[in-house]
Amino acid sequence: GIREQAERPVSDVMLPITVTLDAADNIMTVIYDMVKHDLSLVPVLRDGRVVGVVRSVDVLHELSDIVLS
Repeated sequence: GIREQAERPVSDVMLPITVTLDAADNIMTVIYDMVKHDLSLVPVLRDGRVVGVVRSVDVLHELSDIVLS
């Protein structure tokens, strides 16, 4: 079954974009949206275009920097 699975289109396994963030949003907004929508990765937009993603691990790293500094 591996060969058949390898032929599946990406659309069969992708997660739809349900939430986006703006590049100017603050860390608290990111945390709120991630927790509220149970997400570990959120696309980030600038002027309506995806410019990157923020991952839960990125947010935790930033928080640890804030707490430890």
